[in-house]
Amino acid sequence: MFIFGWYSFIMPDIRQNHPLRDLNTFHVEAGARYFCECRSIKDLRELISSPEFLKGPRLILGEGSNILFSDDFKGLVIRPHILGREIIDEDRSTVKIQVGAGENWDDFVAWTTTWDFGGIENLSLIPGSVGSSPIQNIGAYGVEAEQAIERVFAIDILTGQKLTFENEACGFRYRDSIFKGSWKHKCIVTSVVFRLAKKPVLNTGYQQVADQCRYNYFLRARCHLISPARYRSTIADRNWPAYVSQTSELKHC
Repeated sequence: MFIFGWYSFIMPDIRQNHPLRDLNTFHVEAGARYFCECRSIKDLRELISSPEFLKGPRLILGEGSNILFSDDFKGLVIRPHILGREIIDEDRSTVKIQVGAGENWDDFVAWTTTWDFGGIENLSLIPGSVGSSPIQNIGAYGVEAEQAIERVFAIDILTGQKLTFENEACGFRYRDSIFKGSWKHKCIVTSVVFRLAKKPVLNTGYQQVADQCRYNYFLRARCHLISPARYRSTIADRNWPAYVSQTSELKHC
C-alpha cells in the first residue's frame, strides 16, 4: 500500500558548512561543519564509516523542535530522513503500521485519523518526527506513545547492524526510554511500528478536551464514541486555551 524509502542508489551527500536555520523551529542562524541527510538504511551504514562521522562530534537532528543552537555545530549533523508508511499486518480489530523515522509526527497522526485508526489522536500537534516519538516517549492528554508502539527499528552506529527493540525492551517511562539512557548516542532510529485500533474507544480522561468535544458536537455524554478525526479536530481547535506539548526538555547546542 505504501512504499518505504529504505533503499537508495545514491551515495549520501556530506555537505560542509551547511546552514541549519530552516532545520530548527526557532530558526536560529547556525551552521554545521558537516551535514548529511540520510534517506535510507544504506545511507546510514555508509555514513558511519566515513571520516566525517568517525572523527565526531555528532548530532542527530529530526525536525529541530527540541533544540536551541547557541553557535555553529563543530561536527557532523545527521538528519535521518527515511520516509514511508506501510500497513504490515492487520486483523478485525487492529492494524500495524511501520513508519519511517523521518516522517512528520503530526502528519502521521492526521493520516491515521483520516483512516479512522485510533490510539494516537490525543498526541495531535506535537512537533517533531516519528523517529523521536519512542526516544522521548511523547505524550499528551492522558496518552503516551508507548501505548501504541509495537517495536522500534534502529541502526547500531558502531557496527551498522540492524537492531529491533520490542515495546517491553524500550524501557519506557514518563518522557523517557533506553534511547535516552543506555542506548543514547549508540543507535539511530530508522522506523517505528505502531499498533492501532480499527474500532477505537477514545481516551477522554482529560476533562478540558472532553468538555470541548461535548460543546463542539452537542453531546450530553459519551464523547469517547466520536471519531478519532473529530477528537483530533477538537485538540486543534484554537478557540480554547493554548495547547502545550508534553515532549521533553529543550537541548542546547
